[in-house]
Amino acid sequence: MTSYQVAWTGEQPLLTVYLQTERAIFHRNVLGNQITDTVVWGTGKGKEECYLLTADVQGPIYADGKKLLQGKQRKNILKDNKMVVDRYWKVIKSIRRAASGQVSQKDMLSLFQQWCAIVREILAYFMWTQDEVMASVQERLGSLLKQKYEKKWEEMLVILTTPVQHDIIYEEKTDSLKVKRDPTGQKVKEHMLKYSFMLYNIYSEKEAAEAMKKRMESYSFDEIEKEIRKVIKNKKELKKKQEKLLKRVKSREIHALSSFICQAILARLAVKASWGGSIYYALPLFEKIARQANLSTDDLVTYFTREEIEGFLSESHGWSKEVVRKRKEMYFLRFHAGKIRIYSGAEAQDIKSKVLDQSLPKDDITEFTGAIACKGRVKGQVLWVKVEALGDIVKIAERVKPDSILVAGMTNPNMMVLVRKVKGIVTDEGGMACHAAIVSREYNIPCLVGCRIATQVLKDGDLIELDATKGIVKLLKRA
Repeated sequence: MTSYQVAWTGEQPLLTVYLQTERAIFHRNVLGNQITDTVVWGTGKGKEECYLLTADVQGPIYADGKKLLQGKQRKNILKDNKMVVDRYWKVIKSIRRAASGQVSQKDMLSLFQQWCAIVREILAYFMWTQDEVMASVQERLGSLLKQKYEKKWEEMLVILTTPVQHDIIYEEKTDSLKVKRDPTGQKVKEHMLKYSFMLYNIYSEKEAAEAMKKRMESYSFDEIEKEIRKVIKNKKELKKKQEKLLKRVKSREIHALSSFICQAILARLAVKASWGGSIYYALPLFEKIARQANLSTDDLVTYFTREEIEGFLSESHGWSKEVVRKRKEMYFLRFHAGKIRIYSGAEAQDIKSKVLDQSLPKDDITEFTGAIACKGRVKGQVLWVKVEALGDIVKIAERVKPDSILVAGMTNPNMMVLVRKVKGIVTDEGGMACHAAIVSREYNIPCLVGCRIATQVLKDGDLIELDATKGIVKLLKRA
């Protein structure tokens, strides 16, 4: 029996999903991309779920991660990651400049192919920071700490693997103060381009401006300054704890591994901040392609693949309204035997039933486990978040209750407006290097990551107990 396990869940356009899948064809040399079988199902405007073959996770992907136990491999991957991020920004800015002027259909095809190539590569480099790949490093560091601190090793692990350097989320926060001081249209536009990852799943300049405006209005100048001061204070305190601990353990390996995990966390954020806003940054190009294909920009990126869009531009084939209609119902994408196939509508449901359903959690599950990111124990109502667009998240923030517990496939920087208000966090994916783990420690919120089935078992409004001291989530009452 073929077994699959959750890789990620969330809201992603089919174009991005397709490029993510193509990593296993074009970038198998990058750590974490040794995949033989993966499936994604969902609708372009709903909850997408991606699954990896369990044998791949336990075999070639885990084996890839073991390479990171070598100092040379760690140094190389960090160096390569920076080079790819730098190249991404150089290419994406060039594409935006070119697409903002008059371009022929041939030019559009060329620019689109450049965009796909660089986004596909940046997505490939996102994989090496995934928990499945980083597992060997985390296990080794945990084992070394457990030998020295049998009772407190988990606490020590958290201290040593939380970065003290300021990340792109902090930078955006400090820059948002400048915008609030001078909220002109030009300043807002510059901010949106610099931090385009905030505009994930937004496909119009008007919608982007409105979403950013609402976000800026959602908290005051004083609140931002207070948060910044708190972050600075916490980082200083953490740095002192790290230095004191490393001086006590006197282990070069512990120092090297913990330092690498911290650098991997920052590298992951840098990569995510790149591909997260890749469609918005290239919006002038996608708007032109959409007009050429007689589609809305939204439908173009949400329901069509890279190959199909290239077909529009090369005039090798057209499209039908039936494609959009069926994919709105459901699509099922599978990478298997070196090829990508996509099914839509009723056919997608049939293939999903045959290939994937046996790997999905049973309906009667009322308890599951996850990795402890920040300790604590709370009860509350599930705030089930499947959207990732800034405007939608700002609206959700308005209905957060005092006992809300955020449940999501993964968190992203857009969700900070929610993180500040909730009592706890539960995610399907992630490990020590994920966004949810870091922000939960920053705000001292009980958090479990890597639960795999949280968004499948839990529903919005369910009453749950989050025990992040034992790593367990219990369903107490259905909504």
